[in-house]
Amino acid sequence: MASILIIDDEVRLCESLRAFLKKDLHEVRVASSAERGIRLAKASPPDVVFLDIRLPKMDGLTAVSEIRNVAADSTIVVMTAFGTLDSAATALKKNVYEYLVKPFSLETIKAVLDRALE
Repeated sequence: MASILIIDDEVRLCESLRAFLKKDLHEVRVASSAERGIRLAKASPPDVVFLDIRLPKMDGLTAVSEIRNVAADSTIVVMTAFGTLDSAATALKKNVYEYLVKPFSLETIKAVLDRALE
């Protein structure tokens, strides 16, 4: 069982991922903003963070550094519906584990999570 934090302002996506990941008995927490996600990560560092790039106030790419400051060992997977070469390059420079472009399948999430937890 892994501790997973989902940071995304799309409620439907968060709830779908939470329900799917809980089937494998993972502990799943959800935040609708980067600031809330950082507070949750600081309180209890997750094994894996699924982080949207486009968020209100602080964007996900900025949040990567903040999450690393409070949960250095967490694996970060960024997600976006607006994938660009620039954002992918920035994410990789920040040493994120994976860059996912929405929409993605639940099977993709499972595969990424399984690899991240190995």
